[in-house]
Amino acid sequence: DSYVINYAQPDMLLKVRVNIGVAYGSDVDKVRRILLEIAHDAAKEIPYIVDSQGPIVYFLEFGESSLNFQLVVHTNDFSMTFETKDAINTRISRRFAEEGILIPYPQRDIHIKK
Repeated sequence: DSYVINYAQPDMLLKVRVNIGVAYGSDVDKVRRILLEIAHDAAKEIPYIVDSQGPIVYFLEFGESSLNFQLVVHTNDFSMTFETKDAINTRISRRFAEEGILIPYPQRDIHIKK
């Protein structure tokens, strides 16, 4: 009598972390609220994203070009990790555009001396 545990495809909930940077000057509370709304809505629409553990938003750091957040959601299907990130990122992109929240990219100013 022995048990075999399949660690290659666990049957427990898996955390999926989605990192996102927003422009300096963005309303941190608004960003946090919108990210949570996105996660809750995705869990209602997509069967492999689950809301039982609740999503979490962390304000990670003041980055070089952005305020950096991490949204943590849960999936009940190990094989759907990338699909989960895709679904969440797509919703973030659309919603941030609607709300006027900018996703910055690094810029450099070059000064040339004569």
